[in-house]
Amino acid sequence: VNEPWQYTPLKVLKDFYWRGYKRVKAIAPHWHFVMHDSFRFSVDVWGEFMRGCPDVILDTHIYQAWFDPSVRYNYYTNACGQKNLIHEMQQFHPVIVGEWSLATDNCAMWLNGFNDNLPGYPKLPCKFVPCPDPYMGAEQPGAPPSRVKGLQGPFGTGVSGPLYGLCPKSRDWPKNALSGGEGPSDVQNPPLKDARDLYAYVPPTEDDTDTVMATLAAKKLVAFAIEARGNFFWNFRTEFEDQWSYLRAAERNWFLKDTAAINGYIAGACESEDSHCRASPKASDAAVRAAMDYVVGYDEDAMADFDTIQDSDGLRRRADELFEGYWIHNRADTTSDEACYFDGAAYLTESSYKCVSRRVDEKATREGMNYCVGYQPDAVRAFAKLSGDALWRKADQVFDSFWEQHRYAGVTCDFGGGATLVVDKAVLTKDEAAITAAISDYNNVRGNSEVLDERRRAARRKARLPPFVRSYRGLVAWTALVVVVTLVASSTASRRPAPLAALSLYRATYAELRPLAARTDTAE
Repeated sequence: VNEPWQYTPLKVLKDFYWRGYKRVKAIAPHWHFVMHDSFRFSVDVWGEFMRGCPDVILDTHIYQAWFDPSVRYNYYTNACGQKNLIHEMQQFHPVIVGEWSLATDNCAMWLNGFNDNLPGYPKLPCKFVPCPDPYMGAEQPGAPPSRVKGLQGPFGTGVSGPLYGLCPKSRDWPKNALSGGEGPSDVQNPPLKDARDLYAYVPPTEDDTDTVMATLAAKKLVAFAIEARGNFFWNFRTEFEDQWSYLRAAERNWFLKDTAAINGYIAGACESEDSHCRASPKASDAAVRAAMDYVVGYDEDAMADFDTIQDSDGLRRRADELFEGYWIHNRADTTSDEACYFDGAAYLTESSYKCVSRRVDEKATREGMNYCVGYQPDAVRAFAKLSGDALWRKADQVFDSFWEQHRYAGVTCDFGGGATLVVDKAVLTKDEAAITAAISDYNNVRGNSEVLDERRRAARRKARLPPFVRSYRGLVAWTALVVVVTLVASSTASRRPAPLAALSLYRATYAELRPLAARTDTAE
């Protein structure tokens, strides 16, 4: 069943999956059984369920369209964070991301149903554009929407639909957010066309949507295409909503033309968001070796292999690989620091992002801090005495420490609205530039080289053909010659008049040779 309700009783849903699995395997034992997570993607829910059963795959649908409005790098870090959750789940079941898109808002028309929307959505003004012509033909009743009529009922619990011939679609991402503070005001108040325009219009010179979408796509694919067993973009084509259309997104260079090239071109897309477990430069080689022995469970063959590494640099490169693997595997079960320490032989590098206080609501900030320290009485009393800058500085320390330790288990930097992520703009700009350049390099340079390769192959095919069929002109002449030479034989063998026999032979000969000439003419 697709997307069972998130409030479906788990006992009922799991019983349905069990019975469905046994039925499917009885009839088609070679089939895989795919079950949806009911929007509860957690090892606590699904980790032990059907564990060990052959051919079981867990399907999860990961969207950002229903998120609260935020700055671009919050979407980036969330996308990269998904690979850690997927990695954790795949210790129990293979995972496929059965649906995902590039939408970062809820503006797509009828996303939540015809003339309907979820209560409170969209959370920000949507961009409106002229409604497209109906793809089923202009004769469809009521299409295209009238330019002189407002919203037309009936409505559901929310509102989404054409307005005076304009249709809502995803908002643009403005460039000014990078030159300004990129705070909530940049998200909630984008540039407008003029004072009367209530819609989220961004002038072309200020539009950074291509950069944001290409960067976001790369970071998502690190999780969905590299970490998960497979993924499906939702969906293949839409009329005018690029964030939901694979074809339009590909046309705008948001994706690599060949998704198989992901590992070679954008595998490091989440480098700025990630931390890494590395051998400490302060630790002795002996301490590093002892930590490596621990990581491999004191396996004698592995330990003997470590002993063959004599130079310190080589030893530490091998240690980095081992420590990173151990940390990735164990970080969800403990804090990040504890999974990467080994009595001081390793340390955890910091990401480029920091989780800090929003510096807006002292009450919300204190509540978030209390949560981070587990509501310890002494800490709660100490936080209550702080206010102003002293409170904000302490909150920065508490929020960032908690987020760094637990973000790989799915913790976000929000804490009831009291915190947000920040990043050095130079790092962000460099990150986006590197990703978009890699995609452009592959799609343009690699794409052009593939065209040239095809032309070379076509030229070689042409060289193998007789000279008289290397072009359409030669083809026609050769066909006519064949007809003239065999006309008498054709008319004798056939009971039809000679002209009909000639026409029949001409058609057959031309049809046989035409594909060869067509391929060679394309190369020219």
